[in-house]
Amino acid sequence: MARPLVLFVAPRNNLYGASRSMLDLVRGLPSRGFDVHVALQTPGPLGPLLDESGISWTPIRTHRWIGAPRGPLRRLRNRLLDSKTARQVGTLARWQDAVLVHTNTLSSPVGALIAKEAGLPHVWHMREAVDTEPGSVFSEGMEAARRFIDAHTDRVFCVSDALAEETARYADRSKIRRLHNGPLPAEIPPLFDREPIDLDGEIWLLSVGAIGPRKGQEQAIRATAMLRKNGLDARLTLAGDGGKEVVEGMRSLARSLGIESSVEFPGFVDPKPLYRSSHVSLVCGPRDPLPRVAIESLAQGIPTVALRSGGIPEIVDDGETGWLYDGAPEELAAAVERAVRTPSQELKEMRAEGHRRVYERFNMERYRDDCVRLYAEMGIVP
Repeated sequence: MARPLVLFVAPRNNLYGASRSMLDLVRGLPSRGFDVHVALQTPGPLGPLLDESGISWTPIRTHRWIGAPRGPLRRLRNRLLDSKTARQVGTLARWQDAVLVHTNTLSSPVGALIAKEAGLPHVWHMREAVDTEPGSVFSEGMEAARRFIDAHTDRVFCVSDALAEETARYADRSKIRRLHNGPLPAEIPPLFDREPIDLDGEIWLLSVGAIGPRKGQEQAIRATAMLRKNGLDARLTLAGDGGKEVVEGMRSLARSLGIESSVEFPGFVDPKPLYRSSHVSLVCGPRDPLPRVAIESLAQGIPTVALRSGGIPEIVDDGETGWLYDGAPEELAAAVERAVRTPSQELKEMRAEGHRRVYERFNMERYRDDCVRLYAEMGIVP
């Protein structure tokens, strides 16, 4: 008997959170009785990673419908592009006897169109928060997008309770289900031991992620300057890539605050060595639905200070596994100071508890099992 095949549609092709979370999922479905094929926006780095995992894929072209409103000719061109892609991939889905189309991220409508073309149920996996002011985000307008999502979606998977609540403003609440990401292995590894923080030495703060206004690096820079004025030798690493103008803007801000030599920009690098060599991880992105960096920070046992926003409170338990702040750079600086001044034994216990909780809540096996359970709710089983 043939195994059911799920067609994933990936409108983004990069190595950041949404794409990595999709990889975690598709790698685990074959062992749970499903075959997987991915329709993948190209170019980008995901193809070779799918090849290494034995996951077949097809290149596609699509457009982002999240962004500033576009003119009528541009919208027409985008519709024609997506319609062509939907016909091609819909035919492939029928030929492969797919049972479901699972679209990764809200960034493009093409997965919904493929499902319609193939006559298949459609899951829309929401991983991003969007502004909901009319005309500010969806190129077709908020009301048109809401009608499209309702008409072309059987289930909406949201990566956090916070995102589920927000998504209910433009999608049918009865279709929404929470599905936490699971970037961690099921087996809990030993916690990396750390030296006590020396308040008389350098204190390295770390911010991991794409550099841009939605990730809060400006707050991190301003808080670093405040900590230095308070007598701490605070230094900051902003690990991630970004547009040339954006990165230069961050450098310019550090320069204007007199801390240019205390802020490093290593670019896109493996963050694990930085988690181990730094003293505090900062998670400053506003309205982030479920920031992978917050999960990874607690998993690495680094004291974590995070913005009380989006899905972060579902990861960091304030005062128990880390510290939350409410938005201003002054509050961030104060939270960092509380973290570094926490007595060593208490800090060790917090690190251990955070390590344990994130491995229990956000491991890959739980993530994959929960997804299969939600498929079964739709009548899709191996």
